Amino acid sequence: MSKLFIRNANIIGSSQITKGHVLVEDGKIMDIGDLQPPQDCTTIDAENGFLMPGGIDAHVHFDLNTPNGKTADNFESGSKAALAGGTTTIIDFITPNKKQSLQEAFNRRVRQAKKIHTDYSLHQSITYWDDSMEQQMEDAVKYQGITSFKTYLTYSSSIGISVEILEKVMRKAAELDAIVLVHAELAEINDRLAKEYQNSELLEAFIHKETHPAESEEKAIEKVLELVKLTSCKTYIVHVSTAKGIQAISEAKKQGLPVFAETCPQYFMFHDKIYQNKKQSKNEFIFSPPLRFIDDKRHITQSIIKEEFDCISTDHCSFKLKQKYNSEHDYFKIPHGVGGVQYRLLNMHNEFVYTGMINWMTFARLTAENPAKIFGLKNKGQILPGYDADLLIYQEQEKYYLTKDLKDDSKSDINIYAEKRQHALLTHVIKNGEVVFDKKQKMIINPKGSFLKR
Repeated sequence: MSKLFIRNANIIGSSQITKGHVLVEDGKIMDIGDLQPPQDCTTIDAENGFLMPGGIDAHVHFDLNTPNGKTADNFESGSKAALAGGTTTIIDFITPNKKQSLQEAFNRRVRQAKKIHTDYSLHQSITYWDDSMEQQMEDAVKYQGITSFKTYLTYSSSIGISVEILEKVMRKAAELDAIVLVHAELAEINDRLAKEYQNSELLEAFIHKETHPAESEEKAIEKVLELVKLTSCKTYIVHVSTAKGIQAISEAKKQGLPVFAETCPQYFMFHDKIYQNKKQSKNEFIFSPPLRFIDDKRHITQSIIKEEFDCISTDHCSFKLKQKYNSEHDYFKIPHGVGGVQYRLLNMHNEFVYTGMINWMTFARLTAENPAKIFGLKNKGQILPGYDADLLIYQEQEKYYLTKDLKDDSKSDINIYAEKRQHALLTHVIKNGEVVFDKKQKMIINPKGSFLKR
């Protein structure tokens, strides 16, 4: 039985920081406190660093085929980048083709994830509706351990569904005590604007901003919240980017509605000035929803501080520069998405913890504890006896370094965070009680991830 002893740590709990030691045996946290190291154990001196639960990113897209090309990261490279940045568990998506059975799509996705390094679960996307879907959803929960269903109110030509179908999904999910995730942009607005710009010679990034207005997200969120009232379905709205959107969700929470919200680092670190460049299109910033006004960015930041958001995820969906800058300069052939799974925790620390806007406990809740609780990941997301020993050690420092100074483990050659400052070093990444990455950012072992049935 392998043993690991971590000494002299500031242990980040849900509501307090405790100075002490942690004993790990056979991949589980055994004890916490004023302990003595057992014989025959590996010891790490945390040197008064901060011991965090391993990060959980509940929104990533690895090995994804899109109408405009395949993502740069598969499950192997994407999960390695996640681990390098302190994310030890991810939740990806199953996206069936129209009329493909959920079971068939699930089996294919699990095969694709064979070489994953993190532990993982999956959200089941609902891309169509027929007489068999209610039973298929029931089987997904009962036999596959899938308790979350993803829906898109945009992308009408491929995987999107209507508000009417969303209501059916939510009613069945409520019956199953499952949760529904919603990409909240309205196809009717986005599609109408896309037609207006079909033959435009404007720069691609500017077209993207114009064809995905804030109104599209805000009206979609309004419709989703109406359905939450109607169905009492637990609902999680992904990548919220607008001030009005999070305001509406916050009001719904005050009314007792079972609704959750996430945002992503791109929305609190950048704003739409990037799209205004009239000489060069910034296609690496084409993702959906797009960046919003600076006032939205400020409001997103304040909402994180007030914990109006439940989770910070990435929506990691990485591509290559050559995919973003196709030779035809055709906006409609550019894939939407950006990477960032390796830098989520560092960005959160630098923007919020280092600046004193949130404390370490809030940091841990938003990036580990809350996603574990919301999506039913047992023994994940906290540092408690009996929990999985997925742990991180951070050392804070006054002298900053740039994100680009780190080894990037993504297969994408785009890093929108490259010039951002960082004031914390992630010195140890521990997965299931084994040190995976050390101070030199070197992968020591090649861990195999497990599928988490929920």
